[in-house]
This record gives sequence, structure tokens and C-alpha cells, in this order.
Amino acid sequence: MKTWNEACTHFVIEEIVRQGVRTFFVAPGSRSSPLVLAASQHPLIHIETHFDERGLGFLALGHSKATQLPVAIITTSGSAVANLLPALVEAHQSSVPLITLTADRPFELINNGANQAIAQSAIFKDFVCEQIEIPESSSKTVLESLLSRVGFAIHKCKTMKKPIHMNWHFQEPLSPIDQNENITLSESLLKWKEQSQPWTLFSHSVNIQSLRGIICAGGFLSHPEQNVILKIAEKLKMPILWDVQNTFRFQVHHLSIPHYDLIFDKLQPEADLILHFGSSLTSKRLNHWIEKSNAQYIRIYPEVENRDFLNKQKILLNITYQQFLENAPQVIHSSLLLEVFQTEVQKVDKLIESEFQNLSEMSLPYHVLNHTKDCNLFIGSSMPIRDLERFGRTGNVRIYSNRGASGIDGNIATAVGIAQSTQIQTLAFVGDLTLLYDLNSLAMVQPLTNPFKILVVNNQGGGIFSFLPISKIQESTFEKYFKTPHSLKFKDAASFFGLKYFKLETVADLKEALSFNGHCLMELSSDSAENVKAHRSLTQKYLSL
Repeated sequence: MKTWNEACTHFVIEEIVRQGVRTFFVAPGSRSSPLVLAASQHPLIHIETHFDERGLGFLALGHSKATQLPVAIITTSGSAVANLLPALVEAHQSSVPLITLTADRPFELINNGANQAIAQSAIFKDFVCEQIEIPESSSKTVLESLLSRVGFAIHKCKTMKKPIHMNWHFQEPLSPIDQNENITLSESLLKWKEQSQPWTLFSHSVNIQSLRGIICAGGFLSHPEQNVILKIAEKLKMPILWDVQNTFRFQVHHLSIPHYDLIFDKLQPEADLILHFGSSLTSKRLNHWIEKSNAQYIRIYPEVENRDFLNKQKILLNITYQQFLENAPQVIHSSLLLEVFQTEVQKVDKLIESEFQNLSEMSLPYHVLNHTKDCNLFIGSSMPIRDLERFGRTGNVRIYSNRGASGIDGNIATAVGIAQSTQIQTLAFVGDLTLLYDLNSLAMVQPLTNPFKILVVNNQGGGIFSFLPISKIQESTFEKYFKTPHSLKFKDAASFFGLKYFKLETVADLKEALSFNGHCLMELSSDSAENVKAHRSLTQKYLSL
């Protein structure tokens, strides 16, 4: 492979073939030549050609109808793409799995009068079940992401029996002739290239054999689903890493591993199997470990929806968690990783107990869990959810968060909605910018019949940015455009909305506020720079154990 156009199209066409597609329908064109060349060079592909894209689309439709198999269509850019619309309308209405690969002009030639360039990215939006927009190929292209998305789109096409559309922006030169770019492939791609298995293998069953297996339970899991996953862990005798968004994360169980976000700073355990239930994981350290691991990676995800931003080569099981439990083998010996994690948890527990005698931004989640009983805990994005995941141990709380988009808007209103629906005490633990953004929602608190409490960490702006590389830029620029300090306090806001106010300085202050039987606002002031130092100091102490 001489160019990135050639490399990217070669890998995508290969994945399409490995997903079971063997017949391609091609109309002549220049912009689509990288796709055509890649298809024409594949030994397993049969190609039919026709000069009229409208007729070509219906030709492919008839072939797929007769064989009950998905087929692929390749066209060049411009009106050639538009001429596929009638066939895709029919395919959508009559449930025929067509895969359309359309060439497009690069970004700089769209909507400015360039020849054969139209706005075609969403031209079939009402008649396809999946739309993939593929940018210009270059050394920055993440081929693993392409393979993952393409594989999932084809799975969706076959499962739903609906067309899909991949719109590919090609930059010149289109032909590899007399071109030679520096193409470097990752180890995972080179390994995949030597195999015959698709990047994403879809299945309804898998043989579980593992000595060093581990279970990861991501977000968006209901309470019944969490219960089934715990039973799976018990049956397979594997340690389970609950994401902070799960209530079971804070319940004591010998297979549940707390503090793993901190533990992964020290350990990079060698696993042979990773079972991933649910959606994405909050912990960057856990995600990084999964991404680098050579373990077999199996995602169990009942919905036909792509939530794999890690783009790992994997097996995806489209079965319910209950079906997985019923088919999982009964294991006698525990995973060899269980004792490794349990040893580290004991070290972290002792360290935190000794270090968290006083109240600080870093120790706050630990003390909240220790002194809260039977409560909804709505956790805000940025630092609160990360500190809760890193340092939180056990507690009688039901966890909620807005981690779908991880925004700071509407957090208080969401927590009030949870309080209205559950009729138990609710605690909203948020940062200062999150509270400022949704301050008017405090007007919703007074009508609530059960105590509603807001716990705000006021570190005078976006404290999380102090942990990111952007904090190393010029201090004045960082303060003005990223941290955005405000010098505001929340005592007057509490008074305005009729809430009792607690200023938190000690653990005793927190205990008093949490035991108050009414609506209140608790404020802990923190210095972002000191908080960063405290985090790094604690991490170094753990690493030295």
C-alpha cells in the first residue's frame, strides 16, 4: 500500500468482505477510484458494473432481494449519488440490506461552487439505518475506528434489513501510481491483517475459558441488570470493576473492586479475558488499560447500537445479560486477578483512612458516603464524579448522573426530578460552575416533601482543567479562558431560594449538614492548585507502598 487512500479503502473493503459481503455493484467515476481499486483487487469479491447509477441501484436491489444477502454499491460523487435515492427508498420500504459507499469531494470543495460537489453527506438520511461520514484519509486516520464503525454498520444493516450509507471524502491524488506515502500500521492492525476474522465478530454465544478474566460494568445499567451481572461474576468467579455510575459500585461484595482508578496508576495486570457489560466507562485509566491489553475483549450489549469508542478488536454478543448468565459455565477456581486486586484494595483502604482525617475537596466523596443513609446521590460531571470513583468506598446510596453527554447544564433540575419520582432524600453533589449554570432550578426545591440537599465544591471555576495539559499554558490565559474564576459564594443564593446554608470546613460540619432534616445548600471552598498537589501526593504515597 503506497498511499493513505489506498490503505484506508483496502482495510474497509477487507472488513466488509469479512462481514460476509461478496458482491459489489460499481458505476464508473474518478473520485471513487480508491474504492473501486480496493474492491477489484480482492480475490473474494465479484463485481457487476453499469454506467447508470439509478439502474445500478435497482440491479443491486434485485440481487439482494433474490439472494437475501447484503450487497455493496460504489459510486462517484455528485449527482451519481443522488441517482441511488430511488433504489434506497425501495430498499428501506421493503427491508433490503444495501451497503452504499459513495465518494465525496474534500471539505474545502463543498458548498463553494466546485465542480461535481454537492451536499451529499446526509442525502439518504430518511432511508438508511446508519450513516457514516469518513473524512479525508491521512496519517491521522484512526483505522481501528473505521473498522469498528464499518463492522457495526454492516451488522445493523443485516440485523435490521435496511440500507446503510458510507460517504467518503477523498483527497487527491486518487490513484497510487507514482505516489509513495509513509504508511505505518499499528501492531493490532498488523495482527488483524494476518487473520481472517473480522475486526468486530458478532455472535450469540461464546466459549468462556479464562484463568485471568475480569468483568467491567459500564454505565446506563438498570438495577436489575446490575444484579444479573453480579450473578455472572459469582458464577465465573471473576473480579468486577463497577463504573461509578452504578449503585452496586458502592455495595460490599468480595468480587467488587473499589479504587481501581487509583490502582491502575500502579498496576497493569495481564488479563486473558475482558467481559464488558453496559456502556462506556468513566475511568480513563481503565479505558487505557483495556485499549492496551492483549486480552480477548468481549462486549455484551443487547441493543443494536454502537457504544465502543475504544475501537478494540472484539466479539460483540447481541444477547441479554440474563441469557449470558444462563449460558455461562459454572467455574470452580477464581480468576488469578482477584487476589491481586484485593491486595491492592486493602493497601488503598488503609492509606485513605489515614490520609482523609480532615475534610477537603479530595476527601469529600469518602466522607459523604460514610455519613449518608438511604439517599439518592446525584453526582455532577467533572471533578465530583472522578473523585467519587477514585476515592469512594461503600455507602447506602442510589447513584444517578447525566453522563450521556456529561454536560454541566440542568444537573439540579435532573436531581429534583429524581427526588420527585422516588420520594426519598436526595443529595446533589456538584461543582460551582454546574450550580451556577442551573441556579434558577433551586426554585424547584421548596415544594419537595423529602429533604433535598445540594453539596457544592466551590473551587472558583473549572477545577478539572487544573489536572489537564492545558493548565501549563500562560497562567493569565488559562485563568481567563479555561478556569474562568468568578469570586462568588453561594450563601446568598441559599437564602434567596429559602434553603438553610451550611459552610463546610470540618468533617463535623459535614455530618451536621447531612443529618439536617430539611432542604439545604452545603458549600465547601477549595483551592484548585492545592487540590492538584494533594491528588498527586496521595498517588505517590500509594505508588510507594
